[in-house]
Amino acid sequence: MMLIALAVAFCLVMVALLALVWRRESRRQGATVAAGPAWVVAAVLVVMGGALYGLAGYQESTGEWLRDHRRLQPMAIEILEGRSPGEVAGEDTRTGALTRVLQRELVRRPDSVSGWYALGLLYQQMEQPRMTVKAARHGLEVAEGAQRTAMRLLLARGLVASSQGQLNAEAERILLSIVETHPNHDGAWTLLAMAASRSQRHALAERAFENLLERHGGGEIGPMLRKGLEQARAARARAQQQSGAEQTAEDEIVVRVSAGDGVESGGTVFVFLRGAESGGKPLAARRMPVDDFPVTVRVRAQDWLQQRPDNRSRLRAGARYSTDSGGGVGSAALRAAPQPLTDGGEGPDVRLELRR
Repeated sequence: MMLIALAVAFCLVMVALLALVWRRESRRQGATVAAGPAWVVAAVLVVMGGALYGLAGYQESTGEWLRDHRRLQPMAIEILEGRSPGEVAGEDTRTGALTRVLQRELVRRPDSVSGWYALGLLYQQMEQPRMTVKAARHGLEVAEGAQRTAMRLLLARGLVASSQGQLNAEAERILLSIVETHPNHDGAWTLLAMAASRSQRHALAERAFENLLERHGGGEIGPMLRKGLEQARAARARAQQQSGAEQTAEDEIVVRVSAGDGVESGGTVFVFLRGAESGGKPLAARRMPVDDFPVTVRVRAQDWLQQRPDNRSRLRAGARYSTDSGGGVGSAALRAAPQPLTDGGEGPDVRLELRR
């Protein structure tokens, strides 16, 4: 259809040009030229231009957008002035339509904190966390005082949702900053408890559930909070038992990784074993989430990527660390210098320290 419309338009333009050339040449030769053909050409061009727009230029969604904009613009303006979407929207209001209109109005009034916050909530309702994050970041550029706390919590929600419920490094920093300034902020503590549990940050989840229980243990959500705390404690105990067992299998290599100043827990550590003078692909590798430093990593038989050498004294262990709990080795920017294994005795086979 588009090609046909373009072909018709091209033909009309050529006809108009030929008519103009004919009139100019006729006048140059002294012939009298009637005005009628020119008006006919102009009328045909107008009619065909309208037909061309109807065939190719007009989109069905344009009419729907114009109707939505006329109907929802007053609601969007009220939101920009401080009301919430739930207060102004009716039961028949489509979330997607209100979101588009509100986004259009924010182009005109980008300084509306309530508008950016509402836009983030609408995207959250539509399960579009990346757009929630974008809206919250725009809102933080203009928010002040207490508005910043609400906007930062919205940003943390979007970040956690973007990570499939995992607590990434930025979301953790935001939430810990909020509860440090506002120790009784239930929204931040609740998100911290749920995301930390899903990220196997058991100690942090315990802390969050304990804080919530202090204030809400006698309420309706008390049983749910107690169950969450019990699960976090049990999971932490299992993790400690697995990583800190008193007896070590003979084929295990135990690596103890600590962190220097400025290195925050909550990320992912990667431990590698290489030959004393070899580079390239490691002989063995193990990935492990870090709840707290120091962390004990046990390299077992299934972690060997190549044949294990008979002489362990020629092995060196190194580590890399990503501050993102779901990060891969490519994002592990922090490193611990490789160290040779000890000859034996009590304690780990090697101790490493991550430094910035």
